[in-house]
Amino acid sequence: MAKRRGSGEGSIYQRQDGRWCAQVSLGYKPGGKPHRKFLFGKTRVEVSEAMKRTLREQQLGLTITSERQTVAQFLTHWLEDVVKLKNKQSTHRSYEWIVRIHLIPSLGRLPLAKLTPQKLQAFINERRVSGLTATTVRHINATLRASLSQAQRWQLVHQNAAKLVTLPRSVRYKPTILSPAQAKELLTFISGHRHEALLTVALTLGLRRGESLGLRWSDIDLDNARLHVNHSLERVKGKGLHLSEPKSERAKRELRLPQICLTALLKHRIIQDQQRVWAGSKWHDGDFVFTTSIGTPLHPDDISRMFAATLKSAGLPKVRFHDLRHSCATMLLSLGVHPKLVQETLGHSTYQLTMDTYSHMIPALRNEVADKMDEILSTAVNEAVRPEPKTIN
Repeated sequence: MAKRRGSGEGSIYQRQDGRWCAQVSLGYKPGGKPHRKFLFGKTRVEVSEAMKRTLREQQLGLTITSERQTVAQFLTHWLEDVVKLKNKQSTHRSYEWIVRIHLIPSLGRLPLAKLTPQKLQAFINERRVSGLTATTVRHINATLRASLSQAQRWQLVHQNAAKLVTLPRSVRYKPTILSPAQAKELLTFISGHRHEALLTVALTLGLRRGESLGLRWSDIDLDNARLHVNHSLERVKGKGLHLSEPKSERAKRELRLPQICLTALLKHRIIQDQQRVWAGSKWHDGDFVFTTSIGTPLHPDDISRMFAATLKSAGLPKVRFHDLRHSCATMLLSLGVHPKLVQETLGHSTYQLTMDTYSHMIPALRNEVADKMDEILSTAVNEAVRPEPKTIN
């Protein structure tokens, strides 16, 4: 017969298998069914302390995590109820891929309540040993960190275990760029090219590929040389190309058009008007600036392939389309433009992001500052140390 609880211990008893059990009432479930939690341990003291903690958490208004909810169940709800509604579709796809490929196969069956920093550390180490790059491992942990932050807000866990693990050191990314001379060579080569205006916009304004392809004529004021970044064109699984909001609020920005960019857009509009006439009833009037010959938006993958082929034909180094953005930032910094203005031009969410991305340029800029200081003050210094001319009697 099981030994019943002692006085003042609450619902604690020893089972026939020798283990101690504490039963905690958590109220009632929907429908009036009692909601109970069972705590097990090897000793009476162990389960008594566990019961006290549980009752204390209940009094503080904390939700007592059901040990039956697995990591897989929680992540599935998080993706559907939070990420899909709050984030861009591309972010949802990225998170969903990491959850499906990396997290659920390894951690899915684990109860959410038992997802400890120690277990996560072992998981992170195993991922690194398996051959994944440090960057990929850090992305996996970032997804876990975001999901567990939501679990904390829902009071399903008491700590974010993903914040407490040690991550592999990642190599700081150094963007591949076109030098100013190579950028000039590219602009010369694409003169008269079908996509001259697109490449000019990306290079001179530092727009992302999706931002460039998502431009509409209503976003551009040719009379006042102004351009507004309001949308981004991206692929949506099952829906094709779709206009979405930019990456952040700062990504929505107004830019002044350099003359070379304004000229390219004016030429491009004339050509597009001719294409509209030639296409006739086949023309799709979506107001997009950069389109196919019948007015439909350009596919991002097609543009990347076109850009690679253009660089090869021009004899220029192989860089990504996105590296035009990095080239723009680098040229602005080398011209002495303040990094804060570069941040606003690129639409970075923070000033620190701009500095972190282009910190490799800081030593060269510091040398340039020193050279300019010498140039400004060298005349004054030379005048100060110049000896007085001798007087001949």
